[in-house]
Amino acid sequence: MIRRQKPFVFWLLVVAVLTLVLVSGLVLLLSIRKPAAGPPVNLTLDNAGLPRWHGVPLENTNVRDATFEIMGRLGLKAGVTVTNVTMTDAQASNLFHTMQAMGRAGLLNTNQPPNPYE
Repeated sequence: MIRRQKPFVFWLLVVAVLTLVLVSGLVLLLSIRKPAAGPPVNLTLDNAGLPRWHGVPLENTNVRDATFEIMGRLGLKAGVTVTNVTMTDAQASNLFHTMQAMGRAGLLNTNQPPNPYE
């Protein structure tokens, strides 16, 4: 007697197709980029030229750069509000370095992707 193997082959083919559909759906789901959550974060520069995030001063450059890096990895965008229109050279330098750090972290809308080696 010859055994019929058609039901086994049929179910093997069904399982293979379902597995392929599940894996391709998972890959598609994980490859979709998620938009930034919520409105852009607003950073203010106080009279001393130091950036403040929700009132918390980011005085140390290491803390400032780490905060900007984390915000950039979370996909947030940021805006800057300057409260003091007249600046000294030190305040202008702080503003320049803050904007440079925000650009490196990818917080500002630019045409180029962030370059961590700048």
